[in-house]
Amino acid sequence: MATDIDLRVYYWGLNSTFWAHRKLFVKEIYELKESKEYKGIYQSGNHVIIRVEVLGTIVSVDDREKLTVYGVDDGTGIISGCYWKINSSTIDLYCLGQLVTFQGKLTTFRDQRQLTVTSIVLESNPNAEILFWLDVVKLNTEVYSTPYVLPDMASESGSSSSTQQLMEFLSKYTQESEVNGFSFRDLCSKSSVRQIALTSLGSNVIDQASNTRCFSEICKVVRKMLTQLEMKGEIYYKDASMDSYEIITDDHHLKPAIIKAIKDISKGSLHQGAHIARITDALHSTQSLCHVGSARILDSLKKLICESEIYQQSNQVYCIV
Repeated sequence: MATDIDLRVYYWGLNSTFWAHRKLFVKEIYELKESKEYKGIYQSGNHVIIRVEVLGTIVSVDDREKLTVYGVDDGTGIISGCYWKINSSTIDLYCLGQLVTFQGKLTTFRDQRQLTVTSIVLESNPNAEILFWLDVVKLNTEVYSTPYVLPDMASESGSSSSTQQLMEFLSKYTQESEVNGFSFRDLCSKSSVRQIALTSLGSNVIDQASNTRCFSEICKVVRKMLTQLEMKGEIYYKDASMDSYEIITDDHHLKPAIIKAIKDISKGSLHQGAHIARITDALHSTQSLCHVGSARILDSLKKLICESEIYQQSNQVYCIV
């Protein structure tokens, strides 16, 4: 009989945090639960973790022929980062006492947790460490603590048409009102939305549209469709107190966020550029853009290139003009 994690494996890639380098304290890395069924897979709650990001001070350097092993201390613990020398002529050797950000795959070697490092950034901002702490706390509160909900594939296939109709209505509605946001209460009051929900529910309740119980069912269906649109990165839940959502657009959300991410990653040297993987990580670490797909991010990058806001320095590396 399949275990719980066996059932989840088919949907790991649908969770946006699966693809991002998860910002963690070293102490939290050692507290992660390692899967017994799948090598190299770690869990926090019901989130699957493969890649992590840590920031700390280098406290040890072991330079070998094929790799360099760094010991990084972030104040909560020390973890080893293995940086392989794919091309030794281009590898920089970092020194004791330097503040660095490591990104890489979490692995276990001889019963010890370590990082197989893919990216090292030397931090020059004196506030980088504090800002990283704040990011970890905020992400733990707003993103990581939210349980990952498995998609109901059968339900999704039956309601995909209705969900698409709702998205088309939202796009038209927001264009006509010249705003990106909308409240759930106002949305459910629209006759077109109620009809879309009733179609999704089935013909057996259409004659009871005025019934209070039926309206409650309509609200549940609309909420479920909005959640599906959230998971697709089309909209995001903007304000819980107002129960409002906002449509994610290129001009208001993706383009400004991408430009800011490139500037932040470049650390003042705009010609250094930012790899698309790090840009995607930066966007996925925000509450509003955490579900936006890689294809849409790439499309926004192409639009920014056409608008001469950025240029492609090399394969998958982008710079500010």
